[in-house]
Amino acid sequence: MILDVVVLAGGRGRRLGGLSKADLVVGGARLLDHILGDLADWDHPAVTLGRTVVVAPDTVNVPDGVRRTLEEPPGGGPSAGVAAALAVLGEGDLVAVLTCDAPRSARALPLLLEALSDDVGGAAAARAGFTEYLLAIYRFDRLAARIRDERGARDISARRLLGPLAPVPVDVGDLGRDVDTWEDLAQLGE
Repeated sequence: MILDVVVLAGGRGRRLGGLSKADLVVGGARLLDHILGDLADWDHPAVTLGRTVVVAPDTVNVPDGVRRTLEEPPGGGPSAGVAAALAVLGEGDLVAVLTCDAPRSARALPLLLEALSDDVGGAAAARAGFTEYLLAIYRFDRLAARIRDERGARDISARRLLGPLAPVPVDVGDLGRDVDTWEDLAQLGE
């Protein structure tokens, strides 16, 4: 089984004065680099890490070997970003969806995979008081079908796009902790 990864990094960062969240630094590394570093260390007995696609504008540096895309036109929201990434990937077995502002989220993937193995519905998502559809693993074909059903998923919520896939909720502790404000960034570095 192969797991491809989509990292959403094209948000506007409004509460951070419009700065790119992907380029914010905590612990000496950009938020995006924390995720990519954890993916580079991937070691799972049953699932091979496949391709990684970062959904971000050209202003966000992406290392060699990592694909980049962005919804066209930009600004279509996270669901449109997921759709753009799946268009680049084409097809696959499983696909993880992560956001760059949750720099420890890649560490949650083994927990999500464990829940997915028992799930006939084909999806597992982090749960922290609510279902986090953007820290989740989906069966590729089912996610692609949802995107087709929504005609590309532009300007629709992640809940609308991904909720019908009924992901199994998984407690991932603070691995899904994200950065929306300067205070969040400071707390993450503690």
